[in-house]
Amino acid sequence: MWRGPSSLFCRYVASEAARFSVHQSEGAIQEFDKLRDSGVAASTYILLASLKACSSSRDIQAGMRIHAYVTESGDDRDLTVANTLVYMYAKCGKMWEARMVFDSMAQRSLVSWNAVMFGYAEAGDAGQPLHLLRQMQADGFRPNSLTYMAVLKACAACGAEQGKEPPQLLLLETGKAIHSECRECGHEEDPKVASTLVDMYAKCRSMVDARRVFDGMKHRSLVAWNSLLFGYADSGQGELALQLFARMQDEGHTPDARSYVAAVKACGCCAEKEEWRQVGGSLVVKLAWLDKGMALHSQVSRCGDEGNTIVANTLLHMYVSCGSLEDARKVFDKMPRHSVLSWNGVIAGCWDRGDPEQALEMTASMQDYGLTPNAATYIAALKACVRIAGRDGLSKGRAVHAQAKAAGLEVDRRVSSTLVNMYAKCGSMDDACRVFDGMMFHDVVSWNGLILGYVDVGEAAKALECYARMQQQGSRPDALTFVSVLKACAHLSHLEAGKRVHEHLCSRGVEQELTVANSLVDFYGKAGSMHESRGIFECMGLQRDVVTWNALMAGYAQQGDAQEVVRLFDRMQQQPDLRPNSITFLCVIKACSHAGLVDTGKHCFDLMQLGACLVPGIEHYSALLDLLARANRLDDALALLTGMPCAPDQAMWMTVLTAARKWSNLEVARVAFESIARMREEDSAAYVVLANTYAAAGDVPD
Repeated sequence: MWRGPSSLFCRYVASEAARFSVHQSEGAIQEFDKLRDSGVAASTYILLASLKACSSSRDIQAGMRIHAYVTESGDDRDLTVANTLVYMYAKCGKMWEARMVFDSMAQRSLVSWNAVMFGYAEAGDAGQPLHLLRQMQADGFRPNSLTYMAVLKACAACGAEQGKEPPQLLLLETGKAIHSECRECGHEEDPKVASTLVDMYAKCRSMVDARRVFDGMKHRSLVAWNSLLFGYADSGQGELALQLFARMQDEGHTPDARSYVAAVKACGCCAEKEEWRQVGGSLVVKLAWLDKGMALHSQVSRCGDEGNTIVANTLLHMYVSCGSLEDARKVFDKMPRHSVLSWNGVIAGCWDRGDPEQALEMTASMQDYGLTPNAATYIAALKACVRIAGRDGLSKGRAVHAQAKAAGLEVDRRVSSTLVNMYAKCGSMDDACRVFDGMMFHDVVSWNGLILGYVDVGEAAKALECYARMQQQGSRPDALTFVSVLKACAHLSHLEAGKRVHEHLCSRGVEQELTVANSLVDFYGKAGSMHESRGIFECMGLQRDVVTWNALMAGYAQQGDAQEVVRLFDRMQQQPDLRPNSITFLCVIKACSHAGLVDTGKHCFDLMQLGACLVPGIEHYSALLDLLARANRLDDALALLTGMPCAPDQAMWMTVLTAARKWSNLEVARVAFESIARMREEDSAAYVVLANTYAAAGDVPD
């Protein structure tokens, strides 16, 4: 029978206990288990070391074993042990257990309060730390800098969770109130408190306040610099973030991995605002920010942070934003290990840059490597199916849907909304409705997918019915909703319905958004109400883009007012930083065709190639051909067809043949007919037109 430890073993335990410190190792837990199994009482040193080891390793099972031991032995009455128990549970994310220990403590110290408050802060609960702060003050405890840091961290964590949405006023006001207390108590000068203030304001999207605190700091830590960098990057102020990143280095601070993540993220944010440029034929990139992103990448490589998974993922997403999928793949291939985020970045890049098949292949490959796709993976894969479109896209979309359903992610609202959009875009409104009706909650994204889907398949009346249902169920339309509904009204030429939508969007305050204003110009033009269309156009002022001008010109063209179309085209060319696109030229040429403005139409066609450096499409050649044919310029029409970079189709030759009949030009009629005959063995319509041409000319065909 065991009668007690040997003196040698006692000396060993004492020496081991002396080694255990706040930063102890996993050996502390093993030593505790050994002592407990041997029946030897664990010293306070070993208990503290073991609990702190559980905190570091997040080993909640071991922590609970130690807690049970200290409760049985009565060691939980020791204030330091109790505080460490609270800390351990908080670090393991078990706030209910932490609070139970805290509430059962016979006496508490400032450490006790701070430990439980930091636990709530890390859990993202802003309310509890503030409540505990007031309770501890009522109990006579004077908060220190750590106390205020806990409350500020809680506000920051809640602000970060809200992402790009505006922070709740109460959350920001709470942070400002704590800031005021810190100032009164003299803790604002503490560098750690000041850094936490910068972080709190930045994550609550109050960058003016964040910068004010930052500028007032006498000694700025790397934490403060990084907090402000992330604040600018996350709030869409990428250029300010990059200016701060350069200043940080000029003042002698060496960036760490977090600094590079913020800078690269800021670069990607700026790239999203830059216009695409065509480089080397088919490659389209954001050239200016791609160059800056590459320079940052080079700096990251020199500092040895390229192997950091978070840094690499951010580089990957930056290259995707800049349009360089090749560089994104290079980063991906060099990564020592890939997270789901890494795969999602490349998959999203593939569908976004026009390679949807590759996106779906990578989704399958990801699973081959043992990684489980998440909601973002399936969303990217479904968007790739939209790019494929048609029956093939629909088939692949159904396969992705089945995988998402098997993974239990079909119920994810974002996935469901993307499914509605995918089915609608692929033309299967029955499937789109089935997914939509199965959703527990309909957000604006799912409504928009259904409404726009009906518009795209030509069922504008059903789109308006969906819009009415959306309002009845209390969902709030956004800009895209109004754009889609105005398209439906335009298809139906339903002026009164469109006016009601106009009133509704004004009440929602979105009439100034460019896409909405453009849709209004387009709707009124298609509804034949040019007075309203022109009025909205003129009120837009400098906000107008090429879509605005095209919409107004299309409205006048529909009314047969070619002169006004040409006047608008001339006025448009005088606008700085505004270039007509291929749709602009097509609209003008068609308007000239109907008005018989041959020289103006030909000049516009030539200007498209020589002045705007745009390559005419088959639709531009068809419009110019129609213009020449209507004006009895049949020789010019033949010259146009024979000089085209691609072979003219049968419809174009039929245009010439019909015009030849109208103008009784037998020679041109024969050329057109023979060209049609070479395309098809027999075309009854062509024979009829040719025969009528001979009859009109008083001749008999051979």
